Amino acid sequence: MTKKETSNYLMIVFVASMMMAASLGVNMNTAGVFIVPLVEAMDVPVASVSLHITLITLGSALSGFVVPGILRRFNIRRIVLVSTLVTAGMTVLMGQTSDIYLFNFLSFIRGLAAAFFNVITVQQLINQWFVKYHGIVTSFVFSFSGIAGALLSPLLSSLITNYGLATAYLAQALLFLLINIPATVLPYTLDPREMGMEAYGAHVFTEEERDQLHEEQRPMALNLEQTRRNNLNIVLLMVFAFITTALTGLYQHLSGIGYEYGMELNQTSLLLSFCMIGNILFKLMIGWLSDAKNTVFAVISMFLVMLMGLILLSFGFNFTVLYIASFLFGAVYSVSSVGRNLLSVNLLPRDTYGRVFPVINFVSSIGGALMISFFGLTFDMTQSYQTAITLCIVMSLLGITSTLFMKALPQTE
Repeated sequence: MTKKETSNYLMIVFVASMMMAASLGVNMNTAGVFIVPLVEAMDVPVASVSLHITLITLGSALSGFVVPGILRRFNIRRIVLVSTLVTAGMTVLMGQTSDIYLFNFLSFIRGLAAAFFNVITVQQLINQWFVKYHGIVTSFVFSFSGIAGALLSPLLSSLITNYGLATAYLAQALLFLLINIPATVLPYTLDPREMGMEAYGAHVFTEEERDQLHEEQRPMALNLEQTRRNNLNIVLLMVFAFITTALTGLYQHLSGIGYEYGMELNQTSLLLSFCMIGNILFKLMIGWLSDAKNTVFAVISMFLVMLMGLILLSFGFNFTVLYIASFLFGAVYSVSSVGRNLLSVNLLPRDTYGRVFPVINFVSSIGGALMISFFGLTFDMTQSYQTAITLCIVMSLLGITSTLFMKALPQTE
C-alpha cells in the first residue's frame, strides 16, 4: 500500500468522524441541555419542548428514504455543503423565535436537512471504503458523536446560562458549519473506485473468480428457506432498531432527572457529559468485541452495562452515583448505532442491505422520536421520571431477547 492510499483511507475516517460529530453529536447529543431552559423561557410543558427533538429525529428519518438515491446522483461534498447550510440556518432561526409551533416547525426542517450528513451517509461511506477492520472503524467513527456531545454540552449550557438561548443556538449553528468543513472541501468520493482504489482489505476478484462466485450465489437467491430466514432477520432488526433508539430518548431527559434529584443546571449538564464519555468508550469497546468475538456477544455485553446504569439511575442515591449511572447508560449508544449497523451488515445479504437499511433506519428513528416526547409526557403526568426509567429497563430486556433470536439464525452470505 502506498503512502497516498494510506492517507486516503485515513481521510475517509476523518471525514466520516466529523460528519458523525455534527449529525449525532451537535444535532442530537447537545439538544438535551436546551430542554429545561426552553420550558422556563416559553412557559410550556416538558412534552411540548421535547417534541422538537422528536421532530428533528422524524425529519431525519423521512429524509433517510431519499438519501441513498441522492448520493448516487450527486457529488457527496455538495450534498453535505447544502444540507449543512440549511441545518445551520434553521438552528439560528430556532434561537430567534418564542413561538413553540414555529420553533417545532424549524426543528423538523433542521432534521430533514441534517439527514444528508447523518447515519445513512456515514455508514455507506464506511461500507464502501472498508472491509477489513469494518467493526473497529465503525466504532471509532461513531464515537465522535459522543466526543462532540461530551465536549459541547457543557459549553452550550454555559452559553445558555450566561448569554441566553439565542446566543447558544447561534453557537450551535456555527458548530455545524465548522465541523463539516472537512466533508465539504477534502477531495474524496463515496466510491473508492472513483479514486482508483479498492475498499481496504477487499479481495480484488478476477473475471473468472467473479463468474464462479456469481454461479455459487445463484442457488441461494432461489432458496425459499434462506429467504424466510432473511425476512425474519429483517423483522428482528427492525424490532431491535426501534427498541434501542427508543432507549436513547432518555438521554435527552437526563438533565430533567438530575433536576428532579436536586441538581443545579450546571450539574445536570455534567450528567450529559458523563453519558457521552460512556458513549465514546463503549462504542469503541463494542467494535473491538465484535471483531474479537462476535457481534451478538458484543451487543449483549453492552446491554448489560446499560441495564446496570438504568438500575442505578432509578435509585439515585447521591450525585456521584448519578454520574456513574449516566456513564454506564452511555452504552445505549453503542447498541443503537454501532451494534445495529454491525448486525445489519452481518445478517443481511449485500444486495438486500442497500434496500432494507433505510427502512431499518426509519423504524429506528421513529423509536427515538416517539419516546423522547413520551418520556416528557410521563413526567408531566406524574412529576417524576421513574416511570420512564422503569420502561427503559423493560425495553432493554426485550432488546436482549431480540438479539438472542438473531444469534439462533444462520448468518446470510
